[in-house]
Amino acid sequence: MSTIRIVLLLIVMLPGAHAGVVAEVTVGSDGACDYTSITAASFNEPPSDLLDIRVAKNVSLTSIQLLDDRPTLIRGGYDNCADTSASGRTVLDGSGFSGPIFVASEATRTTSLVDLFLLDLEIQEGNSNTEGGVVGLTGSWYLRVVNVYMHDNFSNQDGGAIFIEPSANAAVQKPVAQIYANSIISGNAADNGGAIACDGGGTIYAWNMQMANNQVSQNGGAVSVNDGCVFELYGGGFFQGILLNQAVGFGGGIHGANHATIRIFGSTADLGMAAIISNSAANGGGVSVSGGATLYAANAVINNNSATSTGGGIRSNGGHVEIERTSPGAQCHAEERCSTISSNTASGSDPSFSGGGAIATFGGTLQIRGTYLENNSAAYGSAIRARFMPLDGFDAPMTMVGNVVAGNRNAPQVVYLDETSADIAFSTFVDNLDMNRVIEMAYPTTAAGPNNVTVSGSVFEHPGNTLPGVELTTSGQLVSADCNRHENASTGDLPAGSRSTSIAPDFEDQAGGDFRLQEDSLMIDWCNWSILGSESDHSANGLPRPVNHAIGDLHGTYDLGGVEWHLPDTIFADDF
Repeated sequence: MSTIRIVLLLIVMLPGAHAGVVAEVTVGSDGACDYTSITAASFNEPPSDLLDIRVAKNVSLTSIQLLDDRPTLIRGGYDNCADTSASGRTVLDGSGFSGPIFVASEATRTTSLVDLFLLDLEIQEGNSNTEGGVVGLTGSWYLRVVNVYMHDNFSNQDGGAIFIEPSANAAVQKPVAQIYANSIISGNAADNGGAIACDGGGTIYAWNMQMANNQVSQNGGAVSVNDGCVFELYGGGFFQGILLNQAVGFGGGIHGANHATIRIFGSTADLGMAAIISNSAANGGGVSVSGGATLYAANAVINNNSATSTGGGIRSNGGHVEIERTSPGAQCHAEERCSTISSNTASGSDPSFSGGGAIATFGGTLQIRGTYLENNSAAYGSAIRARFMPLDGFDAPMTMVGNVVAGNRNAPQVVYLDETSADIAFSTFVDNLDMNRVIEMAYPTTAAGPNNVTVSGSVFEHPGNTLPGVELTTSGQLVSADCNRHENASTGDLPAGSRSTSIAPDFEDQAGGDFRLQEDSLMIDWCNWSILGSESDHSANGLPRPVNHAIGDLHGTYDLGGVEWHLPDTIFADDF
């Protein structure tokens, strides 16, 4: 028998509240329990504004648990059905039967969502011949996963743990899923989306959680979003984020296709890091997008991922990629290196399509602002390989402004522009290794017309002082350049020009990786924004650009390179 209360239900750490009738029931195997199964509670309890199912640790699942289309909270942590104080998690184990843990009715609301809370549970050994090894949700469900550990679940299709999709009725609200509060989704497997998948429309939010060690036979080692679905990752604590997942095809961590959207936000409130680390795939070790899908990453850490072919960190095939730093100075999780794509590897050797240690793009668009690309490795384009990116009519489809590109290795070039238009400005290229040139232009003239490359306001500094900053290795249109610091013994095809120089840049600590300019560097207040306009106003430290230093302006108030000089960051340390 349930307990009925008229209350305003406030659930700690859960978004939203329910006002009205809340039915509290218990599920377990002892004599004090109202029901022995979640199915019985879901379908036998009278209608209420929220069905609060408290699952005891002595529960034993013998079959798939069915969920009615009604607002439901399933919470664990109770030693038995008489226990009123939760601690730890209740285990829901599917090893005794064939099928997912839950099968939910389709939710068909057109003006609201149907709440489903999973709280303080450990869910394991679900196995499904369809989508969702733990649960597949269709229609207007609003799933919250709070302090839940899902592991060793399997789907023979998509979503090793969770799958969401919209109703076939376009009037029905699309599903939403939130995963947070130290939840862990680990060690699950599927065709696509080892932890969670969305197809056809819906939104997934994740923060303060971990998706790790999931595997797929196709795409999206942890997350797969397709056909208009959205995935948003926010900051978390130590060893949280998208970690150590594997995909046979694309997107070791995350894969988005067919106009899906992936957004990654490093937190500015608690300085949490949005991390995509140590994932692997054939293409796009960290993240991949294709077919008009979009990746937007702000203050993100995409590090130590690997691809056996292209795009150690990121791979795009006709997608739209935008990487930037938005949090200034000490307001970010790391004051200096806030937005990073570093220590990624692409090990493919095909000269036509392999490479891109940090990023590989084929068609689409690419924008990188305020980011450190360091210590990446590939056979072609140790940092970036961009191919088939023609002019879109107004802007170059590839733009790099206010970045630091350092320590990348093992390729003949650091940035490989193959039939690609690009604007590169106010960036620092320093101490990269093993290359014959920093930026290589290949086949810049095609049947559709010339691909235009501009390089301005940038610093090129490498051992030996003879390395070409830019080199055209085929016939075609040369680079347009102005206001750069080039090597003193070789410019390659980078025009010297009256506003360019070969004087020493004078970094704070080049050997130690501190590529800020010293206060008395002649690179300070050297140039202006005449080539890119306001697009020039980006710096790898996230602080305003330009800053008019007391030193006399030479050609303007913009410093050369990726890091605009500032006084020690005391103002921004106080979030001013």
